[in-house]
Amino acid sequence: MRDPRRSFTPLSIALAVLILATGLLVQVLRQPVAATGLLRVRVLDVGQGDAILIDTPGNQHVLVDGGPDDRVVTLIGRYLVPPQRFRLVVASHNHQDHVGGLPAVLGRFPIEEVWISGSIHTTATYEQFLRAIQASNARTEVVHAGHTLTLDGVELRVLHPFDDATDQRPADQHETTIVIRATYGAVSVLLTGDLDMDHERALIERDRASLGATVLKVTHHGSQYGSTARFLEAVHPEIAIISVGEGNRYDHPAPEALERLEALDIPIYRTDQHGTIAITSDGVSIWTEAER
Repeated sequence: MRDPRRSFTPLSIALAVLILATGLLVQVLRQPVAATGLLRVRVLDVGQGDAILIDTPGNQHVLVDGGPDDRVVTLIGRYLVPPQRFRLVVASHNHQDHVGGLPAVLGRFPIEEVWISGSIHTTATYEQFLRAIQASNARTEVVHAGHTLTLDGVELRVLHPFDDATDQRPADQHETTIVIRATYGAVSVLLTGDLDMDHERALIERDRASLGATVLKVTHHGSQYGSTARFLEAVHPEIAIISVGEGNRYDHPAPEALERLEALDIPIYRTDQHGTIAITSDGVSIWTEAER
């Protein structure tokens, strides 16, 4: 399989030449600059967890999950272009590795709206997250399949959970994980949270056509209990990204998940190997850059 470390389009090469030619490289490295007309999605290297930063073409900001701890605030500060505020923060589900850093985010940045599944979890992390939402004065919305928000031409569509999960206490929080498909023009990014294979199958049966995506954020850090061959075939991504911590105790990503991706010749990016991974799109093409 080809090395996915860096993939550039002619546009990205032209931009790089322009930056070098005008002597602005140092300035760009010091200060994030808005990419007018472009969608940018960064899978942040937060270790064993998920945190996805989305910058819309009009420079509105969305964060999907906050990783396991406060380090996400430093990473956001590295990449966030002013205004340093979030139009939307999404908690895909209530596990530590997805919401552990969100109280720090809610305490640091102004946030307009928070999406949650509504399910309940009996942990101190979950309670801290709820207190942080209340203290932030952000508007809270319980979302399920069919809920949409369009920002600067980028449609965020919730595909899962199928029904309102308010006050549910699922045996496994993954049962109510929020799945979002972000679409900009002809390009889409599928963010699967920690969706398990049973709910992958349910998504295929419910609306296979909605799953097609240019970029797939692989479910559950590359667990063997997700990313089935049938699901990968339905999504048919050009690129797969695994958010995972180096040397994690779960042995993610699982060899079985990697084998299923490789069997379909899907280039794989991993935050444990490549660091933060950025996808940029003009709505027609994508180009990808890894931190290392």
